[in-house]
Amino acid sequence: MKNTIITSLLLLSLVLTTVPAAEAQSQSKQSAAAARRAQIEARREARRHRENADDEYTRFRENARQEYSNFRQKANQEYADFLRKAWEEFRTVKGEPIPDKDVKPLPIIEYEKKYDEKKEAPIENRRLPIKEQVVIPAPEPQPQPKPVEPIKEVPVPAPTYFDFDLYSTPLRVRDFENFRLTDASENSVADAWNVLSGSSYNNLIADCLKIRDERNLCDWAYFDMVRALSEKRFGAGSDRAAMLTGFILSQSGYKMRYARVDGHLDVLFGTPNVLFNRRYFSNGGLRFYSFFRPDFEQCFTYNREFPGERALSLDVKLPRLDSKASAPRTMAASSYKYPDVKTDVSVDAALMDFYTSYPTSATAENFMTRWAYYARTPLCDRAKSTLYPMLRARTQNLDILAATELILNWAQQSLPYGYDDEIWGGDRAFFPDETLFYPKCDCEDHAILFVRLIRDILGLKTALIYYPGHLASAVNFPAGSMAKGDYVDIDGERFYICDPTSHNPVGVSMRGFPPENATAIIVE
Repeated sequence: MKNTIITSLLLLSLVLTTVPAAEAQSQSKQSAAAARRAQIEARREARRHRENADDEYTRFRENARQEYSNFRQKANQEYADFLRKAWEEFRTVKGEPIPDKDVKPLPIIEYEKKYDEKKEAPIENRRLPIKEQVVIPAPEPQPQPKPVEPIKEVPVPAPTYFDFDLYSTPLRVRDFENFRLTDASENSVADAWNVLSGSSYNNLIADCLKIRDERNLCDWAYFDMVRALSEKRFGAGSDRAAMLTGFILSQSGYKMRYARVDGHLDVLFGTPNVLFNRRYFSNGGLRFYSFFRPDFEQCFTYNREFPGERALSLDVKLPRLDSKASAPRTMAASSYKYPDVKTDVSVDAALMDFYTSYPTSATAENFMTRWAYYARTPLCDRAKSTLYPMLRARTQNLDILAATELILNWAQQSLPYGYDDEIWGGDRAFFPDETLFYPKCDCEDHAILFVRLIRDILGLKTALIYYPGHLASAVNFPAGSMAKGDYVDIDGERFYICDPTSHNPVGVSMRGFPPENATAIIVE
């Protein structure tokens, strides 16, 4: 009996102990479940927020695209409406001529014989009292013009292509529709603009801009490319070629105007540069030149900007062209003193077309800046690979003065002189590659190539020395060199005359050009 009572009490105690534990376990499970439900709900809420944000961004993006479309459409429509208004008559002025600078070179004299065999008195230092010095600073790098908004391309499942050439290099763009242009009247031009500003021409504009970037085209080369494309499609000098050229340039971000010249449509471009021997009229601080008819005396045009347009830059950069090597040209220094200084030189032949098309110009109406465009332009890689190894090999064991003498002699002996008037019918400066390509060149071409070689091969500072009628050069030698002779003082540094047109050594000026009339040009 006693044992039964004890057992019952133990069972009762166990029951009383188990019930609270079970209740606690149940409550814990309920709390965990509630926490899980809260987490799930929080995740759902976060997802709803993300979806709402995505929807909001999508709406913003679509609105932005729509605003872009509306903005560009509105800009083009307003431009077309303005084109319908009567264009005003503008008369042009005659462009500035290029100052004369050709001189008859002195008879070829082997200066080694003159100065070595005749044992003339040694050259003494003489500071030349030049008229002035001009420093032409390096231009600040500027991005090229761009469309007022990115061009939205139109997907085409199986595009066809239109092929054309630029500087003997084949190019292609996605094909595009033809358009109608009945004449060069205001209404016809406005109607054509409305057609061209439709989305069906977006791919054409996008392809042109892509080629500009891939081929490293400067502004002038891009203008040439657009003209080549337009004239291939519609014919050289045609109104439709001018219409398409102007439209692509405008949509690419360039400052252009249509003009009616002698009843035909033309394209005018605005630039701050002076283009020599080319008629123009001034407007808004810029000069406007004709792209198709450079000798126009009057035209009918308008004064209306397209949003975001920018003036044409004439800064030069070498385009990437599909080039073939020019025929090798053997170029040698004097066989008397440098019998082993010779090599066969080739350049990129396609670049010659680009250089020929490039207009002679100056900045800020300063004629001295004209040569900066040529002096800053490097030799092409092909020219460097055929010429530089030989010059470096022949100068590596020489002191700096002897190395300069060697390069000067090579420039004097290997570049026959010729008058621009006789060869080209007028003045024409050469880029360094052209001097190596053409059989004859004049004083400015000698000087520009020489300073390029001295900078690239020897790393010395140089200057161009302009006498009315002649262009020479000068070199700044490091302290301790044995250079002597005629020099100009530029900011306390001596630049010794080196004239690659004559056959004089370092420090000897060409006779007949008073230094009092000379200008030292430092191209940075």
